[in-house]
Amino acid sequence: MEPKIALQLWSVQAEAKADLCGLLPKVKAWGYEGVEFAGYHGQDPEALRAALLACDLAVAASHIPFSQLRDHLAEVLAYERIIGNRRIVCPYFEFSADNWPTEIAQLQKLKQAVQAQGFEFYYHNHAHELTALPGVDVLQELARAGVQLEADLYWLEYAGVPAINWLSEQEERVGLLHLKDMAKESRQSTLIGAGKLPLADYVAFAQQQEIPWLIVEQEAFSEVSPVVAAEQNVKNLQKMFPKKVPY
Repeated sequence: MEPKIALQLWSVQAEAKADLCGLLPKVKAWGYEGVEFAGYHGQDPEALRAALLACDLAVAASHIPFSQLRDHLAEVLAYERIIGNRRIVCPYFEFSADNWPTEIAQLQKLKQAVQAQGFEFYYHNHAHELTALPGVDVLQELARAGVQLEADLYWLEYAGVPAINWLSEQEERVGLLHLKDMAKESRQSTLIGAGKLPLADYVAFAQQQEIPWLIVEQEAFSEVSPVVAAEQNVKNLQKMFPKKVPY
């Protein structure tokens, strides 16, 4: 199965906030096959679903804060059903030195509640899960608890963890991949292909493991605007897929 490419709409957050439905045809025209949401900006779900269908754009997943999932799960999942999403991603959790086992249990319980309603549940990492608690690899503990991971490979590398090695160790618990490149000097996120990360290796891993979505994100924009970056990033990533040899 060839992975599809989606855009994390946080990358173009100003445009999403101004006109979410109007942004979707542009995302499709740039070359993406799907989107990952990071907020809906008050958008009616039926209208959003119609806009997605109109431009043949899939929902790869949605980032939804832990507090919203904990306190309003029924409402959240009702919205997600309407727009056609089945992958729920908790995008952040601040783990504490004194209480991290209980916090992981909370995420495990949330995973079970989400799955009981027919959805998939993922946790999205940053760097702090590997650096904030001495002697504790939170991502490893989450994997042991059965929590699927949306692996942000940029943040693994930022934490000093070679992402391709980590992927080979955690392959059974990785269900989605977040891709952004890292600038050679500043370590800020940069245009795909302009940095130092081995993105082609990540693509090869996704193909081997039949990861359904590669999700493009960029958070810093020193070279071009967010919109221009989003358009260039998908094209640059597509070039990293191995060329198919005709029979």
